[in-house]
Amino acid sequence: MKLNQQPMIQQWSLWNLKSLTLQFFNILNAFLYRLEDNCKLNLRNEDPMDYPFEEMQKDIIWNCMLVATTWSFGAVLDKELRRMFEEQFGPYRNVFNITFSTPMKQRFTLFEIFFDVERLTWALISDKLDYKIKVHFNADMNTVVLPTNEISQAYFLSDYLIYALGKEKDLNKNIRLVGPQSSSKTVFLNTFEKKLPTPMTTISIPMTAYLTMEKLKQKIEEKYISKRKNTLTPLDPNKRIVLVIDDIHLQRNLKIEVLEFIRAWTICRGYFDVASGYFKKVGEFGTIMAENSNYIATSGKKDRFAFHTSTLYCEEISIESSKPFIQTWFTTSSWSTSTLITKYYILITNALDKLLK
Repeated sequence: MKLNQQPMIQQWSLWNLKSLTLQFFNILNAFLYRLEDNCKLNLRNEDPMDYPFEEMQKDIIWNCMLVATTWSFGAVLDKELRRMFEEQFGPYRNVFNITFSTPMKQRFTLFEIFFDVERLTWALISDKLDYKIKVHFNADMNTVVLPTNEISQAYFLSDYLIYALGKEKDLNKNIRLVGPQSSSKTVFLNTFEKKLPTPMTTISIPMTAYLTMEKLKQKIEEKYISKRKNTLTPLDPNKRIVLVIDDIHLQRNLKIEVLEFIRAWTICRGYFDVASGYFKKVGEFGTIMAENSNYIATSGKKDRFAFHTSTLYCEEISIESSKPFIQTWFTTSSWSTSTLITKYYILITNALDKLLK
């Protein structure tokens, strides 16, 4: 890959070619699973052109591969490196048939569009209704704060990966949001947990100093039921289990290896319960995490779970993205200052500081 030969990309902390190759296939499989389901739904169409899979088969496969490449190798890069990614793609643009169902009046990057397998056409992520994020779990706040591109992209990627849960045996449908403070990572986790795109049961794992291995297992097993002595199944068999972990960077300072435990669980499809004296098998699950890229741990511990995780780098919210929020905050009489500051004090402080400068 020419991209891998670029010195700036090689030095990027989130760049791991082997891990990103694995994530490429995970994301490609997730798209193909949804494509397969949509093909089955359209088998009985009277007019084949309502869903012209046969006529577009070659373009469909190429387009899915392009999306998988963008959201595996490209998703871990920051804005500057993403521009380099776009430049490397330039000579191959004509190979792909990137067409939209409606005329596009604006320029776009590969990170702003996706191939919609439900309609067999390209679309803007921010324009798709499912990914117009309800920015906060408090529905009233949605009228005040506008979604950022990063949140919409995170929803898009999470939706496809979680959809693939239960479609195959591997329990490696994990997504990690990495970025500096004030890049909407926690907002995304809260929103995703409260307003899920598909039927799911979430388990929030608190990264606190009081967390022990027994408390961790107890927290997870609350959503499971013992089908047999050594086999756990979700309480609701129609819902998928999703672990939600905020501030995973704090695990480096804990006495227990939270992510290493989940990694072993993922690979072995369960874990050995020392107290019970037998191996416990579990069903399919996924993991959604957020990590502060600027956090410096007091220990030198590194986790291996990131190797199995699709990573999305989130930029700090810019002043341009903050303007609508600040303008609404100054002019509205519907919200108390204390409520807004409590929820978005980082965003407000950064935006006001830049406005004053």
